[in-house]
Amino acid sequence: MQKHSSRLVSSPQMQLGYCPLHQHTMYSLLDGVPSIKDIIKRCKEVNITRAAITDHGNGYGWTEWMKQTKEAGILGLCGIEFYVCQQHSTYQNPENKKHSHLILIAKNTVGYRQLVKMVSRSNRQSSFYGKNRLSLEEIAKYLDGNIIGICGHMGSTLWEVMIEEIKENEKDRRGVWHTRGDWKEKGKNYIEYFMRIFGPENFGVEIQTYDQGNGFKELVECNRELCRVTGAIPVATADGHYAWKHQAELQRILLCIQMNKTLARAMEGDADLGIFFETDKLYLPSREELKEWGNTDEEIDNTLKITERCEELDVFSAPKIPSTSIPKEYNRSIDYLTSLCRTGYTQRYPRNTREYAQKIGERVKCELEVIDECGLTDYFLLIHKIINWCKDNNILTNIRGSAAGCCINYLLGITHNDPIKYGLLFERFFNKGRVVINPDGTKTYNLPDTDIDVQSSQRQKVIQYLRDEFGYENVGQIVTFNMLKGRNSLKDVCKALGSVAEAEVNQITSLMPEEHIIDDDLRVLADDFGYRSIIQYCLQHMAQVFAPYAKLEPDGSISGPLAREFTIARNVEGVPRGIGIHAGGVVVNTTGISLEDSLPMVCTKKTHGIIAIDMHNVERYGTIKIDLLGSIELDKFQTMVTALNTGRYEVFE
Repeated sequence: MQKHSSRLVSSPQMQLGYCPLHQHTMYSLLDGVPSIKDIIKRCKEVNITRAAITDHGNGYGWTEWMKQTKEAGILGLCGIEFYVCQQHSTYQNPENKKHSHLILIAKNTVGYRQLVKMVSRSNRQSSFYGKNRLSLEEIAKYLDGNIIGICGHMGSTLWEVMIEEIKENEKDRRGVWHTRGDWKEKGKNYIEYFMRIFGPENFGVEIQTYDQGNGFKELVECNRELCRVTGAIPVATADGHYAWKHQAELQRILLCIQMNKTLARAMEGDADLGIFFETDKLYLPSREELKEWGNTDEEIDNTLKITERCEELDVFSAPKIPSTSIPKEYNRSIDYLTSLCRTGYTQRYPRNTREYAQKIGERVKCELEVIDECGLTDYFLLIHKIINWCKDNNILTNIRGSAAGCCINYLLGITHNDPIKYGLLFERFFNKGRVVINPDGTKTYNLPDTDIDVQSSQRQKVIQYLRDEFGYENVGQIVTFNMLKGRNSLKDVCKALGSVAEAEVNQITSLMPEEHIIDDDLRVLADDFGYRSIIQYCLQHMAQVFAPYAKLEPDGSISGPLAREFTIARNVEGVPRGIGIHAGGVVVNTTGISLEDSLPMVCTKKTHGIIAIDMHNVERYGTIKIDLLGSIELDKFQTMVTALNTGRYEVFE
């Protein structure tokens, strides 16, 4: 194979910083520490203007990363540390359950969409086996010059074919890494394969020079030698799992929570991921620190060279509301909606005074004008259609929240309280201020929040109706993150530290208020403190109650018998512990591209095909979100109504 030069593209920018190519966030669940804000803050500190995030097997953080880096003036690259299996991903056998890692980074919007497809495919039930993964042959099908590949760190695909671990005895948790006898031949073959499928200018070999012991430095030189032999681009990476050096302990605690081990045992070597307990250099370093660790200027500059053609991603768009079929006698959707309002008026107000009728007419006219101007007519017709289907199928519904302030909702039979009679405001439900006119004349807006309660036992039927109506591939549920908060944060930290008896921890956490009770206070606290911290609230507003355990000092630090436990628990609050399915969010997509091809999907313990974007951001991708919550209370009401109508009930005195 022809050798390719790793010649540098010299520019003043290269002398200023570098581009992190292997950086995890808190969305590498119970492995990564930093929030998106943490990484951006660190980038600013060390003069980084271009950076990638590469979480394990998912793109949970991509949306916030794109949003926040743009606001910060940083070119935010979306990447992933992908799981790679040896055989085709549909082969589910013990040998193929083993996996290695490969860094993939989108160069542009086309590359981003290919990453999305790979993530979604790897999360299909036919591919998911222990982890969401694909084989190299499957990955190669999505590579068309728009994705950067990075390989060579511990646990990577390249590492696996070059390295073997030798233990002195079977009881050792960890041995010493050694190169295989044929490391050079196998390594060369793999690198040349990667250069073919990615393109030589789009593939880099990781050079990680921080001291990891166990023969790791020798292996770094092997990567350098392979770059010289093949002409591959050597790139400096740090495998960052936290933003700052002082966060090393937090990451170790998260790993202990994940592995259900104490920190003391893990530090003694009783952990499969022992490297994280031996070094505190797995953070986002400065250029100067990379050089101190042993990276050359060429390797550091190459992080900029390999990403110099990367572009800002253009993946956001206004929600595309599905069109609702209307009777032939109406030319426009707004005409049909107006007609439905007239019909609803005669049903809702069979008897009325002229003065009240005038109020209703003026209110409805105003609401219709806003709805038409903002292009929301089809949204109201869609909600009306869903509610009517539920009524036709004897499924009880209830609408909560600000939707009750919309008179049109009342006339359409969506809500059941007269907003004029009770003085409810339409503007709390929707107003023109929620619409932004873009420079090109297009509209971007937040859709109204219509919270629909349906019988819990019938919710899946309603979702199936939506799938039948819009296509199975265009309707999906949304992921939700189970965060470390207050009580469970302190419990998990104390368990990982092994410092406090479980009974005492339970006694302490029982003193903490429920989150929903102090919700307003937490919002205010978040403005000053930076995030919603129940532990900070307890120390700040319930000081006497928690004084025997911990005390908040004027400088913000924590003192007291359990100062360490409370400090760590406060610092990991807000870090995702796991994922689940959102109780209400259902997404309808009419962009013309299936959900699986347009949004990253994830596989949960209960089901596959869950959209891996949180409810607050999913509408940024042109989809619409319907809040469809299952209510057990409605099931109880239906049971009572059925019993009364059939006479099948007993009276107890």
